[in-house]
Amino acid sequence: MAIHNFERRYREADEPEVVERVREILIRDLDAVDVTRASEDEDRRGVDYWASRACGRRQGVDLKNRRSDFGDVHIETVSRVAEGTPGWTVDTTKITDYVLWLWPKRYLLLPYPLLQATVRRNLAHYQAEYASANARSSSSSSAWRTQGLGVPVGVLFRDMFGIGAPLGTPLSPPRLCPSCHQQHPIGTTCASGWAPA
Repeated sequence: MAIHNFERRYREADEPEVVERVREILIRDLDAVDVTRASEDEDRRGVDYWASRACGRRQGVDLKNRRSDFGDVHIETVSRVAEGTPGWTVDTTKITDYVLWLWPKRYLLLPYPLLQATVRRNLAHYQAEYASANARSSSSSSAWRTQGLGVPVGVLFRDMFGIGAPLGTPLSPPRLCPSCHQQHPIGTTCASGWAPA
């Protein structure tokens, strides 16, 4: 069982090398013009950093700093087991726009609403396939148990973006194309151009 300390995790997000790396990523990938550290209260609501855009919009980024190697994406399903509090991944009260996972040599930046929708849609499958990783979390005033799942990045991408899975449905049932003499739906392209109706 892993042990997580809220105050320590909040301080880790202030380490100079972490701050610099987060700034570089958000400026490059979100076209941010400025990156600022969120308050401790905003952190509890799901934002570690604010990325300010040229249009004036601010986007909240939740940082998940990982010391281990790249692999699984940790998703918290229950924040406080005793109270049944929803974990950060499924909590609809969070004000997060993006989640940024940092590994020693890699990172992953995902839109939070898309992540949340994917997890909610596939939660039963994830719980059946990936062992629950219980952890103890604490603050200076209390301690509690959390539950989460380690979902492989490839599985998460497949479920989010349909990678490796068919997207949509064919326009029509497959038929023998008179142009290329192969089966494919009418209205789709073949080596000879658009398949005739």
